[in-house]
Amino acid sequence: MATFERYEWISGGGSTHWPANNTGTNVDLYPIYGQCLRRFQLVNVRVQGKNAGVTADFVENLAMHQEVIWPATSAFPVSLYHATRRLPMNVTGFFADLVDVYNVWWNGADEDFGFNEKCSRGKNGETGNPVRFQWYPLGEGTYNYEDLIQMDYTFRALYSYYPPP
Repeated sequence: MATFERYEWISGGGSTHWPANNTGTNVDLYPIYGQCLRRFQLVNVRVQGKNAGVTADFVENLAMHQEVIWPATSAFPVSLYHATRRLPMNVTGFFADLVDVYNVWWNGADEDFGFNEKCSRGKNGETGNPVRFQWYPLGEGTYNYEDLIQMDYTFRALYSYYPPP
């Protein structure tokens, strides 16, 4: 009787406020025993935020560093993917208004931050190795955007395995 390889998606992520600069957020995905990592994705990304003030100091370029690490629990993990991506923004100046003269809106989605990468890590039959998605914001200054920017995302990993007979 032939045994066919099966595939299983594992997902993690959610909704969070933008953390302080260089503060990492980790999402670890744990497969069941004996699976091989075949693909990983960042999907359903939505980043939105707004800031305003009387000086141009409230307008700041922001970026996000992303990294996928395997195996996440190893003393010597391998970086499977890393990128630094700029958070798109729009800036306006309302000089007739003395309260919020400068306004900045940040908006990002799958096209700006998403990825879909193939790989082949691990062996069928060995202990399941978790994969970690780690991201953190990068900014020019020390301003904290935690209450101003909201991010939603889903990190997914595709594992393959041979079911027991």
